[in-house]
Amino acid sequence: MGVRSYEEYLFKRGKFPLNQRPCCRSYLKTDPINKWLNRYADKDKDIIVTGERREESPFRLLYTEEYQHSSGLLGIRPVLNWTTFQVIDRIIRAGLNMNPLYNCFSRVSCWCCPNKKKWEWYQLKIHFPELFKKVCQWEEELGHTIKYGHTLTDWLKDIA
Repeated sequence: MGVRSYEEYLFKRGKFPLNQRPCCRSYLKTDPINKWLNRYADKDKDIIVTGERREESPFRLLYTEEYQHSSGLLGIRPVLNWTTFQVIDRIIRAGLNMNPLYNCFSRVSCWCCPNKKKWEWYQLKIHFPELFKKVCQWEEELGHTIKYGHTLTDWLKDIA
């Protein structure tokens, strides 16, 4: 598709990605990563280390700690079985600075991901209102909603 941003992707496509399997992931994340890996990675020395955790998604329950990455490299998920608490605890014990987004969210993903849970959209609205308004504006401009035929504003009315 040849896009450089989620907004460009969205308006070329004319609607939001499906919640179950957003194809924006391949265009904006995995395809560019794999392109770089295929060009620069040494398949005999390099590995892929990712931070996916099972508690983040039902689909991740099926993940294994080691896997063959689509680039051909060995992939490792060292925190797959960790909880949010365990991740934060390890960061603090190591004396590292925690990503400030963890002050608002229990996981960090694309700010406009259609897979966000209701409370995550609410957190975005509270802590980053300009980004929340941007998604609401996209819903209006596209005439398409990000969540099952309800605007984000309507969807969050019962908790806002």
